[in-house]
Amino acid sequence: MLLPAPLAPNTAPNKQPSSVLPPSKPSLACRDKLRAVAHKLAEQPVHGTEPGAWGVLTAISEKARLLPQGTDIPLCADEHCFGRTVHDHRFRISDILVSSCHCKIYMDTVLKELNPNGPSPIFLKDTRFRKSSAPAKLTQGDIISFPYVAHDEASYTFVYREVTEIHSEENGTATKRKFGEVGSENKMLEDTMVGSADGPVSLDVRRPQKTRKGPKEQLASHFAMIKELRTEIKLAHVRHEKEVKELKDTIASSQLALVGNQKRFDLVSELNMELKGTIKYLGERLDASDKSQAEAGNTINRLKFNICKLEAQLQEERNLRMEYDKSSEDLKCSCQE
Repeated sequence: MLLPAPLAPNTAPNKQPSSVLPPSKPSLACRDKLRAVAHKLAEQPVHGTEPGAWGVLTAISEKARLLPQGTDIPLCADEHCFGRTVHDHRFRISDILVSSCHCKIYMDTVLKELNPNGPSPIFLKDTRFRKSSAPAKLTQGDIISFPYVAHDEASYTFVYREVTEIHSEENGTATKRKFGEVGSENKMLEDTMVGSADGPVSLDVRRPQKTRKGPKEQLASHFAMIKELRTEIKLAHVRHEKEVKELKDTIASSQLALVGNQKRFDLVSELNMELKGTIKYLGERLDASDKSQAEAGNTINRLKFNICKLEAQLQEERNLRMEYDKSSEDLKCSCQE
């Protein structure tokens, strides 16, 4: 993993972040003394840590030593979070100046990294880091402090120490061995173990250095395998989180599409109901028009029948008029003669 450069330390004396109170002015002697203590602790091997621990944070400031979790805080998991409200009490610091999740320290294969996670600053070797800063690599003897610089009286200051011991269990008893002690222990076993109940043990006395390096190479291969497995686990975890995120996005988009389709379906259903009502109203009007048309047809037929009857009566009256006129003409002619 690439580690971008951290933010430059804030050298302006009058610019303090708004989220913390201004610290007291430290002295150079106090800073040098703190660095000397951290250097001395870094040179000493770490003993009595938990199995599987890859690092230890040792408190070197007064406020850090007064914490209830003790002087040494072991780092066993791939990721640890320091803050005011974290679940693990060993990494909880109940101080109002410390954020809920102030910073994270995690182990990524070989690289130990520190990642700021809160609004308040954190200092690594007197370099200020904030939430927007990139993760920084941790090395043996690095001084970590928050929310002020390491040599400030109000700061929680720790020194990072790498664990170089191997934890194993034999016959139910836990034993710890340093890397430098493996060769000497194997040499002692070679000097004492000449044979066993199953037969003689073959020792390569001509190349003792290679024989002593065997366990170291084996341990190195084991550690390489462990690092590779951790990398694979982390990659699998990242892939799993990515797949879960993609699945959540797909489900969310499907839900949005379903909501949109439901709204369109409701709108179409409402329009369909309105169209059904309109069709029913038009059907009723059509039935009324058909009924009115039938009644009008009957009325027209009756009027036609009456007209025909009146025409017949008119023709009969015309005929009678013509006969009357003819009779009158005949009568006049008769009278003139």
